[in-house]
Amino acid sequence: MLLEKGLLMLLAGAALLLLGAVVYAFLVIKVELRLLGKRAVTRAELEGAMRKWTGELEELRVRLNEAERERGSQAGLSAEPESLNLNRRAQILGLYRKGKPVREIACALHIPQGEVELMVKVHDLSQSASRKIQSLSPL
Repeated sequence: MLLEKGLLMLLAGAALLLLGAVVYAFLVIKVELRLLGKRAVTRAELEGAMRKWTGELEELRVRLNEAERERGSQAGLSAEPESLNLNRRAQILGLYRKGKPVREIACALHIPQGEVELMVKVHDLSQSASRKIQSLSPL
């Protein structure tokens, strides 16, 4: 009888242990399924975002190609004759001699500020070189 009670207790303990393992496995599987569901939603969202960005990238490529074609066609049209370049130079230097700042000259003539700066520097260098030559030459 004592042996039967011990065996019965052992079987009850084993059953309880088995039940605990089954409950633990159930909970682990439930958590894993929930995580898989979240990953699937996240993956779908990522795929949607990737399709959106791919579309936007393609649109930007098209716009870039159009801008490059337009720029190429304008490059042929905007080649100014030399007389216009001389006229622009005269306008730049005229405004510079009046004391206008480089930025204001560039805005007024609708040309890049760097172009105005270069024109003014070349003019100043040529003037200083001319003065040096005149001071060295005997009169």
